[in-house]
Amino acid sequence: MKKWLGRYLLVIIPCLIANCAIAQTQNGRDAFSGAGLQELYAQAEDALVNGDPDLTITIADRILAVRPDSFNALFLRALALSDLDEDGQAARIARQAYNAATNEEARLEASKLAGRAHFGAEQYSRAEFWLRRATNHLQDLEDAQQVATLFQRARRANPLTMQYDFSLAPTDNVNGGSNETEICLENGDGSCACFELSGTGECLDIFGVLFGLNEADLPLSGAVYTGSARLSYRLSMDRSQITTVSALFFGESVILSQDAKDLLASSDDAAVRAVDASDFSAFLSEFSLGQRQSALSPLGPTYFSVHLGSFQQAGTTLVRYQDLKFGQQIPLDWGDALSLDFKARTQQGAVPSIANSKIYDTSGTYDAKFANGDTASFTLSRSDTVTEADSGSIEYMGQLAYAFNTSFLNARWSASAQLGIRSFGYLNLIDEDREDVFASLGLVATLEDYSYFGFSPNISFRATQTDSNFDLVDATSIQLRFGIRSNL
Repeated sequence: MKKWLGRYLLVIIPCLIANCAIAQTQNGRDAFSGAGLQELYAQAEDALVNGDPDLTITIADRILAVRPDSFNALFLRALALSDLDEDGQAARIARQAYNAATNEEARLEASKLAGRAHFGAEQYSRAEFWLRRATNHLQDLEDAQQVATLFQRARRANPLTMQYDFSLAPTDNVNGGSNETEICLENGDGSCACFELSGTGECLDIFGVLFGLNEADLPLSGAVYTGSARLSYRLSMDRSQITTVSALFFGESVILSQDAKDLLASSDDAAVRAVDASDFSAFLSEFSLGQRQSALSPLGPTYFSVHLGSFQQAGTTLVRYQDLKFGQQIPLDWGDALSLDFKARTQQGAVPSIANSKIYDTSGTYDAKFANGDTASFTLSRSDTVTEADSGSIEYMGQLAYAFNTSFLNARWSASAQLGIRSFGYLNLIDEDREDVFASLGLVATLEDYSYFGFSPNISFRATQTDSNFDLVDATSIQLRFGIRSNL
């Protein structure tokens, strides 16, 4: 007998039989009296406890021949089939028991049994689905912990991992538009020339560089819809390595507010008046092959991966890229960990305005877990961009994130802060090195009291600001994002 059946047989079954006793009709079609049915249920349960699942199936079939919607008979039959290692059939009968259940406790046990049976049949994605369904019927914290444990076991066994994310974010700046309504540029003789972003569509020729000044350069308010899907398949796994192949798809679409539409429509430039939300849509696709090694380095696990991807905007491919990544994780004695990561990207511009470039990223992250269950991470990173057209840029950034383990105001909270600087080298338009300083603050609340299929809504707030000595790229953005997050 399977070990996990013990809890069902000794605790759950008597409770379910008591709660799901069948009320007999008076139409003369029932072959058993109420007492007779209870006796048959008891006999079927005793046979299962005593290691005779075949007898349990025989008795259950007698009941189902007369009462095909009997939850107790279906549930006992599914248990017996699972005990006989007929997990595929057990899963099918457990699903029927779920449909026949008349209360939340019965639905919880039937969905857990379906998840276990699909796991036994090595149908891990189906197991995950039914265990997610079980979260809709949780009775207490113990049930939640048990379902989470079963789900994580199925996820670890499943070679296919699917992660999805969807969100809606109202914002005052969907296009990253400049805060400045006037820009001032060096004339080359020490004097400055200032120009309004007037919407005339006029292009200024400054040192051979054309600048178009119009309403599309200003912040446009609206809402941003984003969705992503990451599919990973484990090609091989042993005690020393895990090799996976992955595909990532990310899409973003925009809805412009009426104020933004009116601003664009007021332009004297026909091209600006033709700008609509689809011009800000974006899509990224990426495919990768990676391996995690546990025995290669004495410091801890290492991971390698190669990536191929492309980025589109408004239906036009802008760049294609190839990444090579390497990482080293260093576990620390007290449960914290240090991670070191390196990425080299070769990027090809697919349109004339984007030059080919090479990007080198290095970062270090310290992850800490506290006695109360709170977690924190601190990251320092550097990114070097070298392009064929100019001197490129260097970026330094620090990021701090903190997640609270306990709920407050019926939500689980996390916060983050980011501060960085980008240096682009000498820019003759301002007669000095261009430098951008950027910062952001974020707060996320996950409403775990509201859950469906193991997903809960979350609300995030993020404020970002970029200040530059080149006025045209000064920008601020305030964003309120509504999304979903898995609890399992």
